[in-house]
Amino acid sequence: MTVPAGEVIFNVKNDGTVLHEFVVLRTDLAEDALPEASDAAEVNEADAALESMGEVEDVEVGASKSFTATLTPGTYVGICNVVGHYGSGMHIHFTVS
Repeated sequence: MTVPAGEVIFNVKNDGTVLHEFVVLRTDLAEDALPEASDAAEVNEADAALESMGEVEDVEVGASKSFTATLTPGTYVGICNVVGHYGSGMHIHFTVS
């Protein structure tokens, strides 16, 4: 997936059965190879290989939230960073051009 550089609005809806969040990270790492925290089954968002571009937290079942990020050309990953969710495959790679 490719999106144009500039302001991007992320509209997040939780159609699942448990709480989620959505985090956008700029990185050159593969979407399934992000550094994990040593004390929990989640991504270490403070790692130097990652640049957080924004997020929505605590998206309850059936709820929607949004945020806007200004993205420059490069590679990005969107993840759910609730404990255990990233490791179960809740991530997506996209490119900004």
